[in-house]
Amino acid sequence: MSRLFIPLAATLLSACNPGLAGDWEGDMRCDDTTFDLRAELEKDGGGEYEGSMEQEVDLSATESGVDYRFWFLMELDVVLSTDGRGEQELDVDGELADVSCKYWEDGDLLSDDCGELGIDYDIGARLDLGEVTWDGKDTIEIDDGDCSGELER
Repeated sequence: MSRLFIPLAATLLSACNPGLAGDWEGDMRCDDTTFDLRAELEKDGGGEYEGSMEQEVDLSATESGVDYRFWFLMELDVVLSTDGRGEQELDVDGELADVSCKYWEDGDLLSDDCGELGIDYDIGARLDLGEVTWDGKDTIEIDDGDCSGELER
């Protein structure tokens, strides 16, 4: 009886592990700026995880009595490949899906056009996210040499 139970229990426990599937939240740090990072991942039929990743920046400053605010959202379509379970470096394919920008002065929206604000981007461009590691459980770490961050489930 116990010989049958051990393999059955191991199979059931591994089926409960969602791998990378799920909702992830965290932040990225670039120099003195920290911004929100979110990802939603689902397992596809071929052993990879597909989904989206969002990077959101919301900066405010006051200079000479004028309040400035800048908001930026970058959305990526991502595909992550794993090498089974456990701690590992992930193979990530990222593609720029959308970019949104807004700029205010003293509470008045002056622009919601990224190009008008001097932000150049190419929808569909492939992006290198640098080194992406997964602890095999609930933490993904990202380090591209300029910025580093962490996502948690």
